Amino acid sequence: ISIFGSQELAKQFGLTPNQAGFGLGSFSIGSTLAADKCPSPPTCDRSYPYRSYNASCNNLKKPLWGTSGSPFQRTLLPQYSDGIWNPKVAKSGEALPSARLVSINIVPDVDAPSELDTHNVMQWGQFVDHDITHTPLFRLSDKNTTGIQCCTDGGEDQVSQIVYHPQCLPIAIPENDPFFRKHKQRCMNFVRSLPGPNQDCTFGYAEQQNQITHFHDGSNVYGSLEDEAMELRLKKGGLMKNFK
Repeated sequence: ISIFGSQELAKQFGLTPNQAGFGLGSFSIGSTLAADKCPSPPTCDRSYPYRSYNASCNNLKKPLWGTSGSPFQRTLLPQYSDGIWNPKVAKSGEALPSARLVSINIVPDVDAPSELDTHNVMQWGQFVDHDITHTPLFRLSDKNTTGIQCCTDGGEDQVSQIVYHPQCLPIAIPENDPFFRKHKQRCMNFVRSLPGPNQDCTFGYAEQQNQITHFHDGSNVYGSLEDEAMELRLKKGGLMKNFK
């Protein structure tokens, strides 16, 4: 709602990308019909000895910081082409080069064994990553878990524009790609990330959502919501279920 509202305001008032993305951040949604969509800070009990499943109240001054479902925070400001949500483009206004074309020119597709880094480094890094980040993607509907398909089944090309989902951003694969050319694949499926609710409840640019807690708290083991956590527990002897 805040994204589409911001885009509509930018259109009505002829705002530049900077005015739309950053200027509209000074205006609250709390005074509009969408006020009920604003995140509500929980009531924190300072004497409660345990952390919450969704990380709320980890920071007593900012109780929503790092909670599951909240947006990621940026090191650098976004560069949306409209300042709000539309994908970045080149300064000329043309589409940027294929991400796959860039990656194969920067990272050589060669086997490079390391005498220092073991699989344990990779595995621990992946565990930490999956503990603090999980970005959900757009799907066909809330009740339908089917993924959006942006390429043909064989990956030869993008799907027909008639069924081209608005959140598709397929990646073009070069014809001479060192890996995919043998599979004759020219299209890589890529669906946009779901935005997170603006915690300041303002208009302005979109931020991507983190579906789990932002803290290194074992949420990839214990869950990031109370109902998830309860589903994983035996509720007896402090034990968790064993899944075979």
